[in-house]
Amino acid sequence: MSITISPLRAFEAEAVTQAHAVRYPSLRVDVWVALTALSDSVHQARHWGKDVPGDDDFDSLAEHIACLYDECEILPRPERAVGSILRASEVPAMRGLGRQLGALILELGDAADGTYLAHPRWFDVRVAAEAALVAMES
Repeated sequence: MSITISPLRAFEAEAVTQAHAVRYPSLRVDVWVALTALSDSVHQARHWGKDVPGDDDFDSLAEHIACLYDECEILPRPERAVGSILRASEVPAMRGLGRQLGALILELGDAADGTYLAHPRWFDVRVAAEAALVAMES
């Protein structure tokens, strides 16, 4: 993955796992990385769907969807991850993201990243991802 985490962001990732004891802190960091990417329009425009020369990893929307839905199983039912990856206080924000992102996935399916980014409701997904990220960092 080609997300560049600044020293501040690295500190935040550490705080996300240390301050909130969960059974699987490494999966919690994976969710945090996915939310960071989903909430950052500059990162999306720069990296998603692009094979950057000299960069070993390919970053895409599909990668972050797979993290949230398949690998970490946060969505569509975040309450199932309470104690293992999430805190109960984070569930409402994750549900909001699930509603926004899930509706767009149902509509666009396996469309290219650019199609998602150009969709008028993508802004709502970014806002919901930011709210979920804030919930994880609080």
